[in-house]
Amino acid sequence: VNTRYIWSRSGSVGADDDPMSFSQSNPQGIEVNQGNVGYPDVSSYGYSPNAVVDVVYVKNSLPYFSQSTDSGGSYSQATVIGQQYCGYSLRCIAVDSPSPDYSYRISVVWTTGTEIYFIKHDGNNWENEERWTDNEVTDDFVDVSLAYNSGVSEYYSHVVWQESQQDVWYARDP
Repeated sequence: VNTRYIWSRSGSVGADDDPMSFSQSNPQGIEVNQGNVGYPDVSSYGYSPNAVVDVVYVKNSLPYFSQSTDSGGSYSQATVIGQQYCGYSLRCIAVDSPSPDYSYRISVVWTTGTEIYFIKHDGNNWENEERWTDNEVTDDFVDVSLAYNSGVSEYYSHVVWQESQQDVWYARDP
C-alpha cells in the first residue's frame, strides 16, 4: 500500500479585514508513493516566512524526521532518527525555543508496543535514543511536551503514556 503524506499550511490570516478568514496553501507531498509510512505528527516554532516546521512519522517501522525552515514551503530529505522499531505509534513531537539564544530543541517519543523510546535534538545534533520502560506489557498512546525553565536555563521533556489499557504513566527528562 502506498501512502501519501501531504502538507498544507495556512496563509494570510484576516484577509479582506475579516479576522476570522484565512487561506490555505496547496497541499504538497512530504513522503509520496514511498510505501510503508504512517503515524505523522507535526510541531512548529517561529513566524512566517521563516517558521520552522518539524514532521515525524514511521517509515518501514522506523522513526523518520523532516524539517522545513520556510514555513512549510519546502522540506529537508527525511532522515531516520532512531534504530528501534516503531510499533503502534509515533505520535509525539515537541519543539520549543524560548531560550535566550533562540535555539530550539526537539523531543520525540514512540512506542514499540511494549517499550517507550525517547530521543532529543539539542539544537545541533540528535542524541542517542533512550529506552524509558523495561516491561513486557503493552505501552501505547504516548505524548510529549517540552518546556524551558529560565531559572536553570534547561529544557524539560514531559512524557506520558498508557500501559496495559489501565494505567497512565509520566516521566521527565532530565
